Amino acid sequence: MSTTGVLDHPAGTLIGRSARDFLFHPDVVPGDQIFEAQEIVYTRELWLRSADGEAVCVLASAQPILDRNGSRRGTRGVCRDVTADRLRENDLARMKTREQVIAYIVDAVRNEADPLDMLSTAATSIGKAMSDTACAVFQREETGELSLIARFGALPDETGLAQSVASLCT
Repeated sequence: MSTTGVLDHPAGTLIGRSARDFLFHPDVVPGDQIFEAQEIVYTRELWLRSADGEAVCVLASAQPILDRNGSRRGTRGVCRDVTADRLRENDLARMKTREQVIAYIVDAVRNEADPLDMLSTAATSIGKAMSDTACAVFQREETGELSLIARFGALPDETGLAQSVASLCT
């Protein structure tokens, strides 16, 4: 254990605690494979919780500590913080997906001449590109009311949906 602590947890607060206590999603991540390694584990990604509760992504490697009889007495490991790399990769993936959706929509509406057909094609394209079951396009009338002018898929009650959208736009 580091004498300065880990993930901003002071060293003294780590004593006696299970390594699983620091997993960001303890029910999802199989931390036992690293924390209770029976053999050498190379570069496994884990999401841990820092002292302030933030998620921290680390690449961890570990090996068992054996006594003279070959019985496992513990585990020794090392972690490298790769949170910034993972966040940057996620941002890039979101940007790539957004660009693909925009290109798909532009492609789909390019050949439509009628504005309502364009909006209908756009709603369908957005719904399919986002793997959604429905998409709706509303227009604000001169009265201030919203009216549905294009759709894709099965929508819930149009009046209720229009009211929900209107409440978001005010």
